[in-house]
Amino acid sequence: MAVVTLASLDQALAPFRRIEAAQLWVGLISMGLAFALSYVLSRRVTGPIERLADVAEAARAGRFDQPVPPGGADEVGRLARAFDGLMAELKEEREMEAYLQTISRALPDVPPAPPSEAAIAPPGTLIAGRFEVL
Repeated sequence: MAVVTLASLDQALAPFRRIEAAQLWVGLISMGLAFALSYVLSRRVTGPIERLADVAEAARAGRFDQPVPPGGADEVGRLARAFDGLMAELKEEREMEAYLQTISRALPDVPPAPPSEAAIAPPGTLIAGRFEVL
């Protein structure tokens, strides 16, 4: 003897559909979290590099007083420290150039020195009345 039971297909598949919907939501939430995490991590890397690029643009325009963002112990931090040293050296060179230009403008115009042959006295000439050129 066989027993046949009739049940609704919707009732039979309802638990599977709930699992399917839960998996869909978990997948969507996981993708959203993964996107947010990757965005935050990428900003942690690209943010300091963008700030370094801004400082480089300012230096190119002649403004060496822009602060270099401090870096951590990673490669970006090492790059920031090296760039900070470079900026300090460039600023010092520019200041030295400006100082030398100021000094050179303050000095009187001096005629060029005569050729070195004119500075050599002929033999037999007395220098300061005591020394004879041989």
